[in-house]
Amino acid sequence: MKAKRVILAVSAVFFAFLMHTSSEAVNTRDIDIVRNKPVLDNKDRQIIDDFMDEA
Repeated sequence: MKAKRVILAVSAVFFAFLMHTSSEAVNTRDIDIVRNKPVLDNKDRQIIDDFMDEA
C-alpha cells in the first residue's frame, strides 16, 4: 500500500510540473499592433504565423 502512495505522489508531482511548464503566456505585443492595422502586408502575415506557432 505504501508503494502505491509513493507512485501516486511521484506521478502527481510529475504531472503538476509538466502542466506548469507548458502553461507559459504568449507574447501578444506584436499581434496587438498587427490586429489594429487596416491593411496587412507580408511582414504582418509573418507576425501572425509566428504568433500561431508560438500559441
